[in-house]
This record gives sequence, C-alpha cells and structure tokens, in this order.
Amino acid sequence: MYKLVSPRELTEIITGLLLKPELLGELDSPEKHRMFMADLGRVVAEHCGGLVNSVVLPGAEVTVPDGLPLNGQPVRYLGIKESIPHLLVEPDASLPSLAKNVWMYADPEGWKEHFGAEEDCLTHEMMQLFRKGIQALQKEHDTPEISLTLQDWRLEEETLREEDSQAYQVSVTGQHNIHCEVVNKEGNPCFGVMFEIDQGVPALHINTGGDMLLHIHCAHNGLVLTPDASGQRFEKAPVDRFAYNSPSLLLSAD
Repeated sequence: MYKLVSPRELTEIITGLLLKPELLGELDSPEKHRMFMADLGRVVAEHCGGLVNSVVLPGAEVTVPDGLPLNGQPVRYLGIKESIPHLLVEPDASLPSLAKNVWMYADPEGWKEHFGAEEDCLTHEMMQLFRKGIQALQKEHDTPEISLTLQDWRLEEETLREEDSQAYQVSVTGQHNIHCEVVNKEGNPCFGVMFEIDQGVPALHINTGGDMLLHIHCAHNGLVLTPDASGQRFEKAPVDRFAYNSPSLLLSAD
C-alpha cells in the first residue's frame, strides 16, 4: 500500500515543518529545523538555480539560543524575528536570469549590487503582489466553513415562549459566493440564503429549505424583489409578532 500525496498536500506538510514543526512532531530542535531548511533550499537551487550557502540568524548581535532570555523574556525558536532563520542565497551562473528567477520575490534589498540599472530591480509593492498571488493558490480550492448553533437572542428572558427556544444549526460557506443554510431540530433545512454579485450588483437569493423563492438585487437606487418562478404568487401576511406588529406591506409566499 502507498499514499498518493498531491502538490497541495505536500505544500501543507512543508509549510508545517517550516513554520510550526511541533504540530507534526518532527524537527524537534533548532539544529534539525535549520538542516531541513538548508536541504530544502538546496533542492530548489538544484532545480532552479542559485547557490544556497547556509542558514543564518539575522541580527546576530541580539540573537540568543533557544530558551534563553532576550530583553528579559525567554526566546522560543521561531517565536520572534530574532529567532527566525533565513537561507543565505547567492546568485551564480545556474540562474536562468538575474532579474527573473525563483528567488527574485524574496528580500527586496538582496542582490541589489548585481543589477546594472535600477529599473531591473523589483519594487517592494511588486514583490508583495506576487507573494499574495502565490499564497492565494493554497486557498483556491479550500471552502471556508463556519458552523454555529443559534437560538433566540431573548433566550434568558423569562417571558420567552417555549417554542421560541428551539436551537438551529447554521452553516456558512464562502468562496465565490456566500451560502448560509439553517437546519431545524428535526435536521431539516428550513431557511437558506446565497449572497453574490449578480449582473454587476449585490444580490440575495432566499429559500425556505427547498428551491429558491425570492431574488433581491440592489439596483435602481433601491431593492428589486423578483420571485423565482413566473407563476409564484405573494400575498399579504398577517400583522403579528413576526412583523413587529407593523401594518406595513407584508408578503408571504404561496
């Protein structure tokens, strides 16, 4: 038997080992961590160019061993900037180009003396923009989800009706759109909302646990309410506590 490890999963393993190795129970000393970091850098250099000399701790004059105090506070390896190691990478003939290579978006001050013209140097803003794009790759296929148990906000009031104390399970997911689903105590979906940008404007699509019933678009200096089906009918709803006893125009779906 074997495991199939995808590029995304390998990225997660390497990220964990570099940033928080204790989560994986590996590299349990600063020396092991720095050796792994150096080996990883040399693999990148072997395939993409550059010369990885060593791993260094910047700001050596304020750097102290793991566990010893700095400015009166104990230092935890990787915990503060003075204890974060860095690869020492030099340019060499193996690089495809001094101006375009895998190391070009790290350390804006590095290698400046090797550039003949200032316009060949990347600005800090250009580097940050590229790095954000790379960081976003890991999140592209991740769908963040929030799960909550919600009850009536008046739960602690003595006058709350027993039927109003029901708990609902609410899940919210978001990627290109934001979806919210509400499930009652029987485990049945009873309300749902999808928020998106539709036709160039913010829009809400509402259902009562099944098919969409109502579409709301923020347009024409107001809100445009559209039923999902042409045969959908809306009528006045009773004036009661669900409308705060207001006699305003109320709608209920057939």
